[in-house]
Amino acid sequence: MRTLTITTIGNIMTKKMKYENTANIGDTIRGYDFARLGYNDSYIEGLVVDKGQCDDKYYACYKIKLTKRLVGGEDRTQSTIDAGADIWYVPFETNDDTWNVSTDIKKIERVTKVKEAA
Repeated sequence: MRTLTITTIGNIMTKKMKYENTANIGDTIRGYDFARLGYNDSYIEGLVVDKGQCDDKYYACYKIKLTKRLVGGEDRTQSTIDAGADIWYVPFETNDDTWNVSTDIKKIERVTKVKEAA
């Protein structure tokens, strides 16, 4: 699993990425997209099938098998799956994650665990 390393005057500190420990393989997660800013709900949900440096991605993430996709509050799950886009990637951390959730209009985290693995 990839972690962010910060070097300061010869000392090395390791920092976990913001959503790295939110879920494990087998859990179901929801990844929001712009919903925190007050837009209509847009998110993806899926079963975590891998985590860390997945496939050819240059960033650490959750690899999910899509179970639900909302765009602007409209369910687009089936059309997305029918188009062959049933695997999605949710980054452990993005530049937007530096925002303080308490100042977001909807006060929600970008990545949340919806269901724990059985």
